[in-house]
Amino acid sequence: MRITVTAITVALAFSVEGWMPTSAEALGDTEAQNCAVAIAGSVNTSQISNVCGVPPEVLAAIVNEFSEARKAYQDTNKTLQELADERRQTVDNVRQALDLTNGQIRAAFEILGETNVPSEQLAGKLVEIATKFKDLQSIAAAQPGDTAEIISLKGRAEAATKAGELDKADALLAEIDNKQALAQDKLATNRAATLANRGDLALGRLRYPDAAKHFANAANTVPKGEAYSELRREYLRQEASAWYHQGDEYGDNSAAETAVARERRLLDITPRSELPLDWATTQNDLGASLFALAEREGDTAHLEEAVVAYRAALEERTRERVPFDWAQTQSNLGIASWAIGEHSGGTDRLEEAVVAFRAALEVQTRERAPFAWAQTQNNLSVVLRSLGARESGTANLEQAVAASRAALQEWTRERTPLDWARAEDNLALTYWVLGERENDAVRLKEAISAFNEVLGEWTPERVPIRWGAAQSSLGNALRALGQVDDNAASLEAAVSAYRAALQELTRERAPFDWATTQNNLGSALLSLSNHEAGTSRLDEAITAFNASLEEWTREREPLRWAMARFNIANALVALGRRQQDMAHVEEAIPIFREVLEEWTRERVPLDWARAQTGLGGALAIFDAHGNGTALLQEAIAAYQSASEEATRERAPFEWALAQAALGDALWMYAKRTKGPESLERGKAALEAWRNSQLVFTREHQPERWANTQNSIGYGLVIIGEWENDGARFAEAVPVLRQALAVQQKLQATMSVAFTSDSLCRALLDIGDRSKDRSLLLEARQLCEDSVNARKGAGADIAETDANLAAIAAALKALP
Repeated sequence: MRITVTAITVALAFSVEGWMPTSAEALGDTEAQNCAVAIAGSVNTSQISNVCGVPPEVLAAIVNEFSEARKAYQDTNKTLQELADERRQTVDNVRQALDLTNGQIRAAFEILGETNVPSEQLAGKLVEIATKFKDLQSIAAAQPGDTAEIISLKGRAEAATKAGELDKADALLAEIDNKQALAQDKLATNRAATLANRGDLALGRLRYPDAAKHFANAANTVPKGEAYSELRREYLRQEASAWYHQGDEYGDNSAAETAVARERRLLDITPRSELPLDWATTQNDLGASLFALAEREGDTAHLEEAVVAYRAALEERTRERVPFDWAQTQSNLGIASWAIGEHSGGTDRLEEAVVAFRAALEVQTRERAPFAWAQTQNNLSVVLRSLGARESGTANLEQAVAASRAALQEWTRERTPLDWARAEDNLALTYWVLGERENDAVRLKEAISAFNEVLGEWTPERVPIRWGAAQSSLGNALRALGQVDDNAASLEAAVSAYRAALQELTRERAPFDWATTQNNLGSALLSLSNHEAGTSRLDEAITAFNASLEEWTREREPLRWAMARFNIANALVALGRRQQDMAHVEEAIPIFREVLEEWTRERVPLDWARAQTGLGGALAIFDAHGNGTALLQEAIAAYQSASEEATRERAPFEWALAQAALGDALWMYAKRTKGPESLERGKAALEAWRNSQLVFTREHQPERWANTQNSIGYGLVIIGEWENDGARFAEAVPVLRQALAVQQKLQATMSVAFTSDSLCRALLDIGDRSKDRSLLLEARQLCEDSVNARKGAGADIAETDANLAAIAAALKALP
């Protein structure tokens, strides 16, 4: 019968002397492949079927004899060998029945004797042992890939097995296993190296995700075990580096996050106690990956994590131990500190960055490490520019220019075009800041030229994120030039540059840069709105500013949030003036106040001054047609505060704007009061206007200068009337004629009309006093020209009509 409970199924061939079948059955393998016996957990002779022609009773007899032999072994002190000699016939019967050698049958006796197999299981175990011995006869068979040494060892193992020397056979098989394992490890290591070579090839083609995949596969192919742990870590390090480059160069946030995850994994398998310098290298690389991710997302939390990682690296990467690695990490720490300083305001973090870079340069000299020296010089220029933008004067900005030029001595366009572009980009950015600081069109044109050169290397196909950043920077320089020259063409070019940048600097790929470019686009549109009669550009500007606030939240980016809100308030003021709707101006006032909560004098003094000027402007405009003085007094105080921080030496352009606006507010205040106070404020207005012309000169800002000349000339006329002083009228005439000449040359129609009206009044006062007909006739012509031009624009002409009436009366009174 066949038992189907849990059992072991084996193939077995019997050839028992005395019951022998044909010789072919005894020696051949054909029947052995088809013989089987199923043995249950508790088997007795009645349950064993006829196996390969051996009747159950014969097998039972063999098992019985074996049991007797084992019992004798257990009951005496004789060895199994001695028992086997005494029961030679029994041993021979078992050997022949199970087709075993003498050595194997002795081994079987030892195995079954030593393991104390229950008697009822002897038959099954005997069959099982015999089958295994039969299987071992094939161990010497050569296999594909076996070396001559392996084949020799297999032959020796087979001989030992046939001799029943199982310990020796096992030792030989273990030796074979070790040699095959070594061969397998070598093969796996070679394959891992091939995969890594594919990764290097992909890196050379800038296919970073493919490279990362190959390096990861290489790490997984490396054999297990401590002997290969360093090689595995190296491939994992290369995988992380590939993801880092994909995130950094292509704005791939997912890749940047993967790089961080891979670096953290490397830290887990790089014990600091055993591999302190490798651990420090991984900390340094983790810092770089965190920085790249923070740069994409504008996240200061990642930046702070990067600083922690760099400082941890420096605990092992000491200057004494590994000076160049120490310097590299110092430079990286400087970059992260700079980025935090950019987000947080103030100068503490920026000054920390300068210290870190200068420390790195003590080791990274141009002679010893020219490339690293150039890189750190470039980084130093970035921080010095940021410091210069927040401090008085231009000393740090000029040092930034020097640092960029130093970097360019080693990063040449021929040798390292992408690095050359990085240094050239930083130099251009510093030119831009200097141009805005000094209201200098020459510097701004230098910046524009440099940015265009950079874009020749940073192409959208090669480095799309950097190309987008350079386009955005080009827009900044064009916008600043358009504001300096009051040139609509430059402003239009700036808008085009920003829109081009946004094709690559998408919110998904580079949210922080996207928000920055949206804000800058809004600024260009706001400036461009001065060259249109409608409000479409203002509406577009407000839309762009609001878009930037989707990423620049007050919680995450308080300073930049304040910048966008400040710009929105300015746009609302401009919209209110354009539409003669004071509701927009009124809406802007609390926004300016809110901005000042973040742009404090302590954190960002120049921005604070800028916001004070904006608030003063909104208050003055809102109260322009009122009768009280409370809002005007607040506006005057705001302008004066701004001028205290944004001084002529520190921020000449901002100072001049505040002075011009202060003059306007003081004049309005003077006109609403009477007596000595009115005259005093009027004179103060003249002083403020003249101060602004120290920066807004006739050569650099002709239209602005001419408009201020008109204000000064008109103020002199009115003060002369208040004081009944004809000298004031005489002083006003050349001032107004100079303004008119410039405005006519610029073809500024409305400005000409207003200045003509002012000059009309000055000539009226002089002509009326001197009874000079020619002056009165000239005055009449000027007033008539002014009225005709201003009527079409809807301007108030009541005062001009009164002047014309006075001229007519004066002419009539002449003889």
